[in-house]
Amino acid sequence: MEDELSNILCQRAYIQQLLGQKDEATEIYNKVLKTKPSDETVVAIADNNLVALKKDGSLFDSQKKLKHAAALEAKLTSEQKKVINYNRALVSLFMNKVDECREQVNSLMSEYPEEYRYTILKSSLLYKEKKFDESLKVLEDFKKKNGKNDDLLDRYMTQLYLNSGRDKDALQLIQKNIDNSESEELVSAAVSLYVRSGDVTSAVKCVVAYAERIIAKKANSVDDIRILRDIADFLISKESHAQAANILERLFKSTNDVTVLGQLVIAYSHFDTKSAEQYGDKLGAIRVEDDGDIDVEALENIAAPRLSVKASDNTNNNIQVKEKEKKKKKKKKILPKNLDKTLDPERWLPYKERSYYRKKKGKYGALEKGSQGVTEKKVVGKPGAPTTTAPAAATAAVPPVKQAAAPQTQSKPNYKGKRGRR
Repeated sequence: MEDELSNILCQRAYIQQLLGQKDEATEIYNKVLKTKPSDETVVAIADNNLVALKKDGSLFDSQKKLKHAAALEAKLTSEQKKVINYNRALVSLFMNKVDECREQVNSLMSEYPEEYRYTILKSSLLYKEKKFDESLKVLEDFKKKNGKNDDLLDRYMTQLYLNSGRDKDALQLIQKNIDNSESEELVSAAVSLYVRSGDVTSAVKCVVAYAERIIAKKANSVDDIRILRDIADFLISKESHAQAANILERLFKSTNDVTVLGQLVIAYSHFDTKSAEQYGDKLGAIRVEDDGDIDVEALENIAAPRLSVKASDNTNNNIQVKEKEKKKKKKKKILPKNLDKTLDPERWLPYKERSYYRKKKGKYGALEKGSQGVTEKKVVGKPGAPTTTAPAAATAAVPPVKQAAAPQTQSKPNYKGKRGRR
């Protein structure tokens, strides 16, 4: 039963994927693959769609799935082959397998010369190899031969210009398609390029023309209202207050939105105070409910509550009271008792360098070891005892005497104790 339902489940997951329900679609695809359906086309489609869903997943896993899906070309339709092979070449590009990607793209372009996706992929491959002029030439040649998907190809060419820092060429390419364009991305790119180049008047004209096209459609969707409000904010920031007020006034008449009304009052306040006051009255005044039972004098005579440290521990009380830091008492310095006596003038010298220093007696005081061994020193003994000197070093060097080598006898190996128990 599950084998027969796998085809239907895969189609359902595809619809959810188109609707943006990625988690639900991924769950269904994995469920289908766990059942191991007998129809191999279902497995190939599920693998390909999972790769498209998990763009940030493991590239090695994606390559393995697409390789298995591409091996079933005999059972796939032509459109399925195009998509699977395109994804396979794209994964190779992401994995920096340049030679493999080039081989795949060339074979696909020879088989499907009218497919624009392979042309864009080849251009991306050349751009990754830092061959900028060749990547642009591929797109331009495809536009001359086929003349299809010009808007999409122009967007890719614009992106190539922007990535290489050629803003003027990108702006010229955008100006060809921006007159009747309803693309928010294209207009925002043009406005940012105008502002970057310092041409604010052209940016304002472009934005106002785009707003007029939106208002002419009479579409009051959430996205349209958001775009028009953003355009008004941009015009106010560029000190085009009259144009911003014109757009907001027409938008308010069609929507009666309070936020638009507040924005309209701000725009009129810069150049027309009467209109700002007129529209400001529609916002309404702030009302304060007063029942007449409030005694002002009683409120003023109420003593403010004193908060203690214990009250701050209450969880219901949101006021935090900081404890006063206790001042640390300084300890009195205890002076020595015999401070009145005369201080030792040699107290800053090391103990061994003082005049009253006495060295140790006995054998430990007789010798001093330095870096060159034993040095000669007088031994201090008992009073009246004769003094002796210790030899410092030998006066004549004695040559070393070689010791006669003892005859070596071969010892027999002892095997006792090495035998294991049987």
